[in-house]
Amino acid sequence: MASLRQLRSPIIVMIIGLLATLIAGLLVWRAEEERQQARFASLADAAVNAIETRLSEQRLLLRGAAALFQGSGEVSRAEFSAYVSRLKLPQNHPGVLGVGYAMRVRSKADLDRATRAARADGLAEFAPWPMSKGLPRSVILYLDPATPVNQHALGYDMQSTPGRRAAMERAAETGEATLSGKVTLVQDSSRSDAAGLLLYVPVGRVTGAPVGSAGYKWEGWSYSPLRARELFAAALAKPNLAGAAVEIFDGKPVPGNLLYRAANFPADPRIAVTRTLEFAGRTWTVGIAAAPKFYESAPVTSIWLVLAGGALTSLLLAVLAMQQARSVARTEAEVRRATHELRQANEALIEASRANAEAEAQIRQMQKIEALGQLTGGIAHDFNNMLAVILGNLDLAARRFDQPDKVERAIGAAKDAANRAAELTRRLLAFGRQQPLQPRVLDPNRLVSDMSELLRRTLGEMVSLETVLAPGVWRVEADPGQLENAVLNLAINGRDAMPDGGRLIIETHNCDLDESYVSHHEGVQAGQFVLIAVTDTGLGMAREVLDRALDPFFTTKEMGKGTGLGLSQVFGFVKQSAGHLKITSDVGKGTTVKIYLPRAHGALDDPTSRPLQAELPQGRGDELVLVVEDEEGVRLTTVAALRDLGYTVIHASSGLEALEMLERHSGVTLLFTDVVMPGMNGRELAERARRQFPHLRVLFTTGYTPNAIVHDGRLNRGVHLVAKPFTMAQLAVKVREVLDQPAEGQG
Repeated sequence: MASLRQLRSPIIVMIIGLLATLIAGLLVWRAEEERQQARFASLADAAVNAIETRLSEQRLLLRGAAALFQGSGEVSRAEFSAYVSRLKLPQNHPGVLGVGYAMRVRSKADLDRATRAARADGLAEFAPWPMSKGLPRSVILYLDPATPVNQHALGYDMQSTPGRRAAMERAAETGEATLSGKVTLVQDSSRSDAAGLLLYVPVGRVTGAPVGSAGYKWEGWSYSPLRARELFAAALAKPNLAGAAVEIFDGKPVPGNLLYRAANFPADPRIAVTRTLEFAGRTWTVGIAAAPKFYESAPVTSIWLVLAGGALTSLLLAVLAMQQARSVARTEAEVRRATHELRQANEALIEASRANAEAEAQIRQMQKIEALGQLTGGIAHDFNNMLAVILGNLDLAARRFDQPDKVERAIGAAKDAANRAAELTRRLLAFGRQQPLQPRVLDPNRLVSDMSELLRRTLGEMVSLETVLAPGVWRVEADPGQLENAVLNLAINGRDAMPDGGRLIIETHNCDLDESYVSHHEGVQAGQFVLIAVTDTGLGMAREVLDRALDPFFTTKEMGKGTGLGLSQVFGFVKQSAGHLKITSDVGKGTTVKIYLPRAHGALDDPTSRPLQAELPQGRGDELVLVVEDEEGVRLTTVAALRDLGYTVIHASSGLEALEMLERHSGVTLLFTDVVMPGMNGRELAERARRQFPHLRVLFTTGYTPNAIVHDGRLNRGVHLVAKPFTMAQLAVKVREVLDQPAEGQG
């Protein structure tokens, strides 16, 4: 029976631990599924963007060819061939079989003139075809590179087929690039497995009449025959798209409309989405499925780690419970044995001296109670700790299922914890002198006066506030928010040192720190300073406390009443501002903290703050933001936030990728980049981008500000920064602020 009692606690602990592990595993599995869906959605968007980018590059190429004809009037075959040769189509544009020019034919004279010109250029057998429907409406005059299949297409009337004709007429009517439907290219007429496309840009003669009117004269079309399989395979051949298998249909997703299907497209995909792509007058259906590479690149799911960790923890807790039960059993046996021995000794003592028997019995009883108290106290402590962890986590996990209000409160608690963690980080950065300061030239007297009402509310009714502001106090250059925070911290410390009430005095003075003073204070430079002193009439500090007052996490307050970072933060800020801090204190009389800041000679900065906005500032649809962030989760969250604010957003995971995107998207309005990235950091990216695009606006973000954008702890002039973690409101205000300023003021 004793053995069964010892096993009861370990079995209960094991069962509870395994149940908690199972619930945690289910929660992790659900989170993994959602994360995988989000990752695939981002991959699908990237695949569609890659296709659209490749098509846009070809449209731009054809517009260049059209501009060649429009700008030159007459372009010889040799000039056109030289132009196309410089494009290096096979190397730079896979799937693009060539660039050509088709002449619009209005009369038999036009046709004869084109034929004579072609034959004069050395094409002795040049002739328009097909001729079965009378006069051709167009004739291919140029098509390079001069491969045999391209030469075979010369003279072909592309308006002889309905699909080509519709695209060409639409281009002539709108003056824009148009795309044909799925066709069999003249170059691939002997093949049945090659789906082709034709992209047209009209070539016109400037007459002053609007496009599409009777007075506007069209000369022809620059065009490119595109082999779909090679074109799309090259567009999608990027390492970051290896996990996507793509199929593309011209219009509805039916077999006859299939333009391209990747070889790795699965027959029954686990994850798949459909996107619609509209380009140059055509609407395509793009199907994206998760390829095997998608699952290979996914991080190892944490559910097995949770299950294994939970099972191991349950086993360890059960072992601890077993050891505790055995320890209790051994202790009980020892107590029984000791009691038996004491009883025998007591009986012997009773025989020797009945006078001492009662006293000895009392001593034995006290020893037993003390031993039992220590034993039960230790057992209660250990078990209560273990049960609190197990039952608390089980209760939280169980309540989150079917109770959205609990989930909402949990999220609220998490946000509060995150804000506290962010504040703790800021304080640690302040102590380490790593916070990015944004100093302004300030009037110390005005700053203290403006804070008076806030300080009185903070100090309460039991503490009276006195300000002694000397006239003619010099200006200082400091971060106004950090200086206000320093004064507020010192005031709160003074209030806490006066639990029964008292006086808090804030003074300002001009002072000179001479060589005699600085020789006794390490790290202080001689010169003119402004003194801001905060004095309380409280308890004061003993010497041992005063010696550690600036140590981080040192506090004399009760547990939970302070972090021990207040004075450390003030000290870090003052040192980062090239100042000096000194503390004097007498036990029972009070404490004075003196902040010395260097005198500034510049003009006062405008202290007017931006009025609060009821709604978040929104973006305009024509404002294109490039987000550069190497951490995928942060990048996707930032992109989603900016799109919700109304901005058009593209994104990159590195500096090199961002530069490539700037080349392809010339309309980028704002570069929003992380500072700390592998390879090229944010400052280097901004410098290279601004050399090419001088009016590009730049906004930096970082969780830790290195020397890339700061100098002596201060942000470089003209640099704009929003520190991580930032709220959506902070992001909206900062982005709008940078975009709305004059271009020449951008840093």
